[in-house]
Amino acid sequence: TKLLTEGDKVVGVECCVDGATQTVNGSVVIATGGFAGDLSPTSVLSKSAPQLTKLPTTSDERSSGDAIALCGAVGAGVENLDTVDLTPLAAVMPNAPDSQ
Repeated sequence: TKLLTEGDKVVGVECCVDGATQTVNGSVVIATGGFAGDLSPTSVLSKSAPQLTKLPTTSDERSSGDAIALCGAVGAGVENLDTVDLTPLAAVMPNAPDSQ
């Protein structure tokens, strides 16, 4: 649920396991699946590459950018979020022109 810090270093995480909050101390590696699944006006995609929010996507709510927000809460830097890899795996169907 959050990253734990000492000064400007991340030293652990607070997480929820089976409904209980736990603290794990040690090195932290952040690996994320992306952020193109959240098309809301306040999303990472809308802020970083708003021109892409109207394109069809195969991303869903699991790709929400939560990890980017988690890191931002402790002042971690991010870069190149405007560089999004587009792969032609999605299409707007003629009978559903408003679908994404």
